[in-house]
Amino acid sequence: MKEYVLTIENFLKVEQMKIPLKPGVVGLVGKNAQGKTTVLNALSDLISGKNDFTKIRDGAERAVVRLEEFIDGENTKTIQRTQSKEQTKLEANGLRPGQTASGFLNAIINEIAINPVQLAQEGANPVDYLKKHIDVRLLPEDLMVVGLQPSSVAFEMNGFTALDQLTKIEESDRLLARKGAEQLAGAVADLKKGMPEENTEPFIDTEELLAADVEALQAEAAEVAGISERKKGLMLVVDERKKVFSRAVQEHKDAVDREAELEEELINIREIKEQKAKRIQECDTSHQEAIEAADKVVVPTVDDLAARKQQLRDRADKIKASNSLRQRWEVIHGKEKERDQKMKDFNKLDERVKFMKYELPKKLMERCKLPIEGLEFREGELFVGGHALSRLSTAERAVVTTKIAIAIAKQKGHIAVCLDGVENLDEAHRQEFLKEAEASGVCILYTRQGSPENSFEREVSEGKLLNA
Repeated sequence: MKEYVLTIENFLKVEQMKIPLKPGVVGLVGKNAQGKTTVLNALSDLISGKNDFTKIRDGAERAVVRLEEFIDGENTKTIQRTQSKEQTKLEANGLRPGQTASGFLNAIINEIAINPVQLAQEGANPVDYLKKHIDVRLLPEDLMVVGLQPSSVAFEMNGFTALDQLTKIEESDRLLARKGAEQLAGAVADLKKGMPEENTEPFIDTEELLAADVEALQAEAAEVAGISERKKGLMLVVDERKKVFSRAVQEHKDAVDREAELEEELINIREIKEQKAKRIQECDTSHQEAIEAADKVVVPTVDDLAARKQQLRDRADKIKASNSLRQRWEVIHGKEKERDQKMKDFNKLDERVKFMKYELPKKLMERCKLPIEGLEFREGELFVGGHALSRLSTAERAVVTTKIAIAIAKQKGHIAVCLDGVENLDEAHRQEFLKEAEASGVCILYTRQGSPENSFEREVSEGKLLNA
């Protein structure tokens, strides 16, 4: 049967004290500042190797803290730390080859001097204690569910610690995605301010069509100018032919007058008259044709051209406004698409974070298989016996923390769990704690203020055990 004995010499006010660390409960009780916590500090210094020479008892040359292992009454291992005013020294006897004194100590002793009540008062600390000390690892398939492929370091460290680190990274990415989506949503809202309703119908008028119509108008204007010049020419012909007609009429009159006077020349005059009459008819016909041709030509007025130019300018303004509006809507649609992608990224990260915060801790808790009835992670919170830890009283949380510490110690093969400040538990919860401690199979070394009430409690006064 293995047994362990802690020996303290000249450490603070303790001159010499021996405490067996047998499975069961060892309570150190007494008034304040009598040396109860000193025992825990000495064991902590033995493990951590602090070089604090101020802890040597006044008048002594050195302080010694020693842990001895006995098997069936025979000393098999001894780990001793000696602190003098010049140096600290760690000695070990009976260790197997390759085993170090610190490695041996850390393998058999749980965390020193935890205060379950203080941890419980800090709310989440019992959960943090569990996450810190439980021996469980993440597996690659745990994270592949949410598409994560972290480095192998995440699978080498404590599973809860790795999960906390990964969750912080994912929460940071989720926050950035949400912030980006909100910024883009604001940008879209600003762009839409004062915007008319978006017209989804196609705008058939284009700058190309406008340019073609402008060119056609310019060609028509040039043609009108040509027609005007032609009409001017025709009017000159009309005037000229009118003059010719007038002269022919006059000559006809002169011929008639001469007919009377010059009878002998009647034949010639008649011929001339017939010719002139014919000429008159031709001129008259030509004159009428010129008039009809001139009347058929309609010359657009300057006002008509100006009106049509204004219509083209109006079309140009509408096309420009339409293009500007369409470009702005394209920008808005781009921002909306970017915003939707950000929200999609956020939702994906949010789902991943929720999985890592709520589902994976539950899986890790199931995997570690702590022998605590009703202990589980649910909805991102630690539950005990179907009740959320956050809703338990301080004393109830303290007992749960103690149960967790004991369970982890047993799982790791530690020989002792050291608890400080147990006097803060009320009587009912103290009895529940003691019942759990006595059945644990490891040594539960605790301190509390007061007087001994149980056979396993030792009174400490001025660094001495009065009822050892």
